[in-house]
Amino acid sequence: MSLWQDIESARLFVYSSLHREALKLRCDWFLKGPWPGHVLWSIEDGSVPRWSDGVARLEALARDGESAQHFTFGSRSARA
Repeated sequence: MSLWQDIESARLFVYSSLHREALKLRCDWFLKGPWPGHVLWSIEDGSVPRWSDGVARLEALARDGESAQHFTFGSRSARA
């Protein structure tokens, strides 16, 4: 889990840095399943999300699909 000031900064790190090279190997490291590989959500300034917050958002994304409360890099919420 990581915290970013904005979605574009996170997107740049994930898709245009050394992390991008690591992503190419994710199938060697992680089990591919029907669940989402990541989840994004907004937090209030000064708050610190807990691991359980991430789990709850990921489960909600898998169960309910994307919303303003839980989304992915490809969603409208991430592009806004």
